[in-house]
Amino acid sequence: MGLPLGKIGDLLAQPAPVEQMRRMLEERRTAITHQITEEQQRLARIAARLQMIEEEGVVSPYEVALKAVPEQTVATIRQTVPHISQMKDYRCHELDCIYTWLRDSKIEGSGLELAIYHTVDYHEDDIDMEVGYIIPAALASPTAGSASPPTPPSPPDPIRIHPLPAAEEMATVIHHGDMWGVVNALMALYRWTYANGRVCAGPYRELHPHWRENEWLDFGDVVVELQLPTAKSAG
Repeated sequence: MGLPLGKIGDLLAQPAPVEQMRRMLEERRTAITHQITEEQQRLARIAARLQMIEEEGVVSPYEVALKAVPEQTVATIRQTVPHISQMKDYRCHELDCIYTWLRDSKIEGSGLELAIYHTVDYHEDDIDMEVGYIIPAALASPTAGSASPPTPPSPPDPIRIHPLPAAEEMATVIHHGDMWGVVNALMALYRWTYANGRVCAGPYRELHPHWRENEWLDFGDVVVELQLPTAKSAG
């Protein structure tokens, strides 16, 4: 069962009571389950990297489109994720905090979850990102002259309400498939940007249309929209 030799020696010398043995086995089950989950995620990341290598030099399966995106108001939590293997745990915990506050405050939004990555390059350590939810703009900026303007709620720390800047030119791509395969769509988005004489003009965004990450069971079948603010290169 993977118990350390010291613990096995103790059990042989003096068998543990049934309740203590049950707790010990439950702890081992939890630890093994966590290890299996980590290894499954590692396999998914390797598969995504292999797919990226195989698709190098061939026509990209992703179609990039340009569109304008208006300013939006979001409720988010920003944190640094130590390693990509911890991404899901961090994100789901943050989203749980946000949804609990939204529910308690009786706030309804657009139905769109999003993640914002404050990083220039793709990397797997110390990932500066925020996750959140798009909410009505009036909650942050009540309409002037309104007879009874809504009172902006005061979210608890670390939730923050702020405007997400508009983008006159947003390069977008849709990924449908394994969640870990999103990196392939992201690379296709960056390649298209530079190949078409453009540069990044802000952090890229990840939107979840019509699903919530902390409620979704099948991460092998997701639909994600990636958005990258761009501008024409001066050169």
